[in-house]
Amino acid sequence: MALEIGTAGPVLAFIDESVVGVAMSVDGSWTVEPLLQAASDPFQIVGLALDSDGAPHLTFSRITATGPLAGEIGYVEPLSKQ
Repeated sequence: MALEIGTAGPVLAFIDESVVGVAMSVDGSWTVEPLLQAASDPFQIVGLALDSDGAPHLTFSRITATGPLAGEIGYVEPLSKQ
């Protein structure tokens, strides 16, 4: 999965348990891009970091069981810059 990231403004990663997404500010307006939709297990944590080339990388976690606790960590291929 890849997402085009504009070069003008901040980029934020977000979750709401059912969606992992990215919000971007381009020319003063915010655009929200949902990336993943949870089928059943809720998303818990999302991280966004830039590599040495400035390309953003997105990671997320999902809880798959609560007793005993189990989960998955996911990675979205480097997001591309426009």
